[in-house]
Amino acid sequence: MATVEPRQQARRTACLVCHLDTSRSGLIFDPRLLPWLHRWIGVQAAALALSAASPLLRRRRASRTLLHVVRAVLGAALLLLLERELRGADVPGANDNASGVAAVATPISELAADPLPRTRVLALFTGCEEAGVLGADAFLRARDADSGPAKDWRRWLFLNFDGVGAPATLRYLRREGVLRKWGADPALIELAESVARRRPELGLSGTDHNAGLTYDSTQALARGGRAITLSAQDRTIPNYHAGTDTPENLDPDVLERAIEAGREMLAAIDRGQAD
Repeated sequence: MATVEPRQQARRTACLVCHLDTSRSGLIFDPRLLPWLHRWIGVQAAALALSAASPLLRRRRASRTLLHVVRAVLGAALLLLLERELRGADVPGANDNASGVAAVATPISELAADPLPRTRVLALFTGCEEAGVLGADAFLRARDADSGPAKDWRRWLFLNFDGVGAPATLRYLRREGVLRKWGADPALIELAESVARRRPELGLSGTDHNAGLTYDSTQALARGGRAITLSAQDRTIPNYHAGTDTPENLDPDVLERAIEAGREMLAAIDRGQAD
């Protein structure tokens, strides 16, 4: 973590977020399967719930047939998990998420030399995002346990950068989550829309579809916080959790535009546009 205090008395806190860890490759992240990833996770969740009710379902023949299907789904899920652990490899993570690290490190370094007038800016670099957003969870739990001003983190404005260098459309996500969805903060959505209108050359656009899984910002939204994520994605994310997520497959222009969009949003936050 790093904090840059404003030149004047702080009126608000903005938190720039990115994660440092990478994922592991696997068949489940094959580009041909990615469009169905969220649905597959939903099918697994339903199968798990039905499996818990197996003592009741065994009493009827039709239900026993359903149980066979449930076991087949859970067996396939286990095989995919084993394939990922045994045959997969830790991916290079150039887009996911070295690009996000750059999008946070660049403005916080600039602000260290020239702070905003009225906004405290915190840079948060998390770990274990790919293991279940555990770093963000630990950070927020620590804030909740704090008896000082940090306990009031739900008033902070979280800007999350996750995979902002892929050769895809630069997006701000209006909704996040897989099985359950959380809406991004309305004021931050309006702010992102304003930046997109005022700076069309940034190529920034909104979407209700998140092609990835959960994000660090999802933890804040699920706890009643104010957050939004920027990510380069379309129906899927190019080179998502794959060995091809290398610097050669980044789009430098998308990354530069993401960094500039972050600067614009911070400036608008400092003007009070998201208060």
